[in-house]
Amino acid sequence: GILGTAYIEKEQIEWAEEVLRLGVQWGQEAEDTGNLYVLLAKVRLKSDRWGESIGLLRRALFVGAKPVAVLPMLAFCYAKRRRFVAAAVCLDDAIAAGADGEAQAETRAQIEKEIGPAYRKFRELVPL
Repeated sequence: GILGTAYIEKEQIEWAEEVLRLGVQWGQEAEDTGNLYVLLAKVRLKSDRWGESIGLLRRALFVGAKPVAVLPMLAFCYAKRRRFVAAAVCLDDAIAAGADGEAQAETRAQIEKEIGPAYRKFRELVPL
């Protein structure tokens, strides 16, 4: 994870991707595998590969990554893929988990622009 992060910081995306992919492969039973998936998703985000990031972030949640770190990125990716209801639900869950709502303002504005009052009505019927 540390080596992959260093490669991300140095903008050596291919190397970061390879190191993190190997880390996930070798550490499948490790306690920190969720964070490796998050880092690998960040690499894909830097390459504007939103759909691939969604799969990695969902896997990260499944193997134990902290929702407060994963859900805002997942909401962003869903919004980029124009899956606005999924993005809105992830964003609400992220804020409920403790994510900074102000940091998510741009994603929230895009979601509200696209789905408008329909989502507010949904949340009235199906609260968090």
